[in-house]
Amino acid sequence: MLRTDNCYPLVPESSIQESLIASFKEGVTPSLQYHRNTELLADLALKILDRIKRNANPEHILTIVHSLIKNQDYRLVADYLYARRTNKKEILNIFERLIATDNPIEINRIRYQLAFARFLSAVPCPGKANISIVSHLDDVFSESLQGTAVYLIDSSMALPLIALLHDVGVELGIFIEQQYNFPGLNALIRQGVVRTWVLPDGKAIVSKRDNPQKPGRFRKEQFNYKAILSRMERNTTLLLEKAIKKKDILLKIAQPFAYIWDGCSRRNYALSIQSDGISLEDLLMKERDQAMRFDYLTHCRLILDTLYESGILWGDMSPRNILVQQTAQTISYHIFDFEKTQVMDEPISIEKRREHCRGQICVEEFGIICTPEEMQKCFHGYFNPKEWDFESGEALRFPQRPEVADILKGRGIHDVTLGKYNQTDWDMMNARIPDIDPLTGERRFPGHLNFKVEHYLSCAGYQNAGDYERKTTEILIAAKQYDCYNTIVVLLTEATDIIESAFLKTEFDYILDNKSTEWVIPPKQPIRILTHTIDVFYRSRKDKKTFQNLSSRWRSAMIEEEELQNGRI
Repeated sequence: MLRTDNCYPLVPESSIQESLIASFKEGVTPSLQYHRNTELLADLALKILDRIKRNANPEHILTIVHSLIKNQDYRLVADYLYARRTNKKEILNIFERLIATDNPIEINRIRYQLAFARFLSAVPCPGKANISIVSHLDDVFSESLQGTAVYLIDSSMALPLIALLHDVGVELGIFIEQQYNFPGLNALIRQGVVRTWVLPDGKAIVSKRDNPQKPGRFRKEQFNYKAILSRMERNTTLLLEKAIKKKDILLKIAQPFAYIWDGCSRRNYALSIQSDGISLEDLLMKERDQAMRFDYLTHCRLILDTLYESGILWGDMSPRNILVQQTAQTISYHIFDFEKTQVMDEPISIEKRREHCRGQICVEEFGIICTPEEMQKCFHGYFNPKEWDFESGEALRFPQRPEVADILKGRGIHDVTLGKYNQTDWDMMNARIPDIDPLTGERRFPGHLNFKVEHYLSCAGYQNAGDYERKTTEILIAAKQYDCYNTIVVLLTEATDIIESAFLKTEFDYILDNKSTEWVIPPKQPIRILTHTIDVFYRSRKDKKTFQNLSSRWRSAMIEEEELQNGRI
């Protein structure tokens, strides 16, 4: 029992837990918008409740906690509770000021003060940085440089950036790695490679650092920005279509405003202003109006053709790499992530465009959140599966997509004909397209399962994470053929949901104990369950009866577990 107010001094802990869950559901917490399952929220509420019980003034603490969850970021609650436990009065005072204002700029300035105070608790006396403003992008990739090297694109960002560097001194890397992971469809994006935070003036930014697991990609991406803007005559914004009745369509290249070499941590960072837009992935997953969906996809085709005509093969084109901002007069599409992009000296040929669309874009990216009919309309002329020849014995005339090549290799097919490739690609696409959950009637996206499996196993250090992605695809294909697709999708979704929740809870625990979230140790048991499940179904995939029986038994066990939890048995 906890005291919460003067009229009703004692309130059951279960009621407080329910009120915290309600705040999670009402809140704007970006990290939870993709992962709001009740069990996760209940566990987070219990973690908070356990810390509150240890304090003498729980009613005041709850007021602040509810405010942070509803209006800020639930992870700030962990920072706040740690400050209370360690009696960090300066930080507690900053939290009091944070919940007392509703001015967005002031909120961000206070958020910086919180981040800096947390930084000083780890580095009380940061050494003075030797800051060099360099003239060439190459200079920030010269590891022989000492100190901090800055290549500045946007001079208007110089003052707040220099203020930050003076504040954190030589420990810029520590400051950045203390910030929160950027929220996304997966619980952790690349284990801290992409983070969101604010500068001293309150400007919200996103930082991306070099990923040592993908050597060379970060550097290539930054030079690709330069090459892309050169093709577009250095205009970061292009008018794609001047509307008469509807809105103007704008394309914006979301180039970072600064690149930094941090000599102390020996890391490169790219800093970008955080857009207020919504990812096209989110829009297409939520939007049901067919006219609106058609407009978005028509604009995507316009973007694609504009890039093609400029000699740009955007290898990273994906709905998640497009942010959409809308006003009464315009729709702006901010595009970013150019690690796999190629920039040519002339417009892309029709043949190359078709090869490009048969790569990641259509099946792996847009194909898992759009219907086949929408894909046909958006990418007509470049991507038309209805015209694929499944019997052709011709040799392939284009490079194999890695995901298809892995499936064929796993099946022992080395002499790859056009017909075999087309049939495999068709089966993969058919197993990943969006469908309707037969129980809830809601739209679901099974194609995300492959990405989640590979992503979380990679975060867990599995060297064969890609192989488990391949096995997942084979399982989905078999389930489609054997009429037990729904059971398999539910099973794999629950397994990945458990891992996502475990990652988020572990991250929260780290912040509660003031540990670095630079590398969150993954939950071993949920990952073992996932890999075991995939292995078992993969081994049985060639025998229809065995696969169906296994699916039926697994589903029965799931129903029994649900009934136990709901108290029906």
